[in-house]
Amino acid sequence: DDAINRKVKKVLADGMKPILCIGETKEEYEAGLCQAVCAVQIAKDLAGVSKEEMVNVVIAYEPVWAIGTGLVCPSDVAQEVHVGIREFLSKMYDQDVADATRIQYGGSVT
Repeated sequence: DDAINRKVKKVLADGMKPILCIGETKEEYEAGLCQAVCAVQIAKDLAGVSKEEMVNVVIAYEPVWAIGTGLVCPSDVAQEVHVGIREFLSKMYDQDVADATRIQYGGSVT
């Protein structure tokens, strides 16, 4: 996460818009840890990113277990995670940042 944080800040400093990709493993998903894992990733990966810089950040959620495996994340699960991401951003920054941040799903849905 430290390397990702440095890359996010470097991309922002260079005037570009980073896409921060987050997601949980199958084991974390099955243990019900999806929201917690994503929150930790966001907290670490966006550490030191200002409220003003967040206008340029896109967050892409895709569970690791759905990448190249043939498994797909149900759309209701992806939507729940997006809601959780916004809730976490509202606590980390404020509601305006949470509402304005673009959040996308990185894979296929059923």
